[in-house]
Amino acid sequence: MTHPHTTVRLPHALLGLLTMSVLAGCGAPGATPASPDLQLEAGQAGLRTPVTPQKVSAPLTGGWVIQDPAASDGSAVALLGTADVVSFELPRNLKAGEYTVSVVGRGELYLGAPVVSLSSEGGPLGTVTLDNTAYDKRTFGRATLRPGATLTLTFLNDEYGGPGMDRNVVIDYLLINQSKSGF
Repeated sequence: MTHPHTTVRLPHALLGLLTMSVLAGCGAPGATPASPDLQLEAGQAGLRTPVTPQKVSAPLTGGWVIQDPAASDGSAVALLGTADVVSFELPRNLKAGEYTVSVVGRGELYLGAPVVSLSSEGGPLGTVTLDNTAYDKRTFGRATLRPGATLTLTFLNDEYGGPGMDRNVVIDYLLINQSKSGF
């Protein structure tokens, strides 16, 4: 018995329609507008410590990830010397634009409070004083940010007078807020 060969086009048409629907929904990934807040944890950021003669003779300086139950994720970064930094890379899908940039951190006070600066590849963005001994937000101000940029937070004014007499900075996270009311 011979069966004529027939082509059924309906399943192919449905498959084509389904494929077009799926591809239309896949589009390019959307930009993250950092709304309401984008929180960049310091414990997961990059640490960089300059090499100086003091570092060779006193190697217990520099930025360290520390366990701190008071920090948002249980860890923070301690910056222990002048020019120690923690760097934050912005997400590549961040929407370019103006943001309010703040740091949540605390100071270890000795002969004054620690001061930190924030900069990007485009230059300085501002400085804040961490005169608080519990984690609190300090705002650098508004900045134009772009996807994938690196923000660098630098400790500016270490002071050491012996054990228990040391000015340091402890950073929990950097906060990026798109609204103008983030101050």
